[in-house]
This record gives sequence, C-alpha cells and structure tokens, in this order.
Amino acid sequence: ILEVIEDSPAHGVGIVAGDILLSYNGEEIYDFKSFRKLLYNSQIHDTVTLEISHQGVSKVVEVVLE
Repeated sequence: ILEVIEDSPAHGVGIVAGDILLSYNGEEIYDFKSFRKLLYNSQIHDTVTLEISHQGVSKVVEVVLE
C-alpha cells in the first residue's frame, strides 16, 4: 500500500502506507491486477475483509467500501 487517505475507511481500521495486502474477502492477492478485479466486483457500502501484513505481522480487518 503506497498511500492511505486520512479519514478513509482504510485509515479508520489502521491500514498505513507500507502495509502489504494479502487477501480480499479470502481471495489471495497476487498483484494489483488481481486486487483491482476483486474490487471492481464489489459494491459501494459492501463490507469486505482484508488480510494485511503490517511490519511482518498479519492481521485481518473489515472495511466498508465508500
């Protein structure tokens, strides 16, 4: 993750620049293209589950898409 916008849903759950996105709703993320495909199949106001790596520690967060 290169940048997190202040007051965004990602910011609200503690995602920060430098975190690595590992999965989106249980689907492994291989690259930006695979992430984009999953994101485009979601709707605004959907709650999605993200697995991220923060400084080498994996954590799971839920984010409501805006």
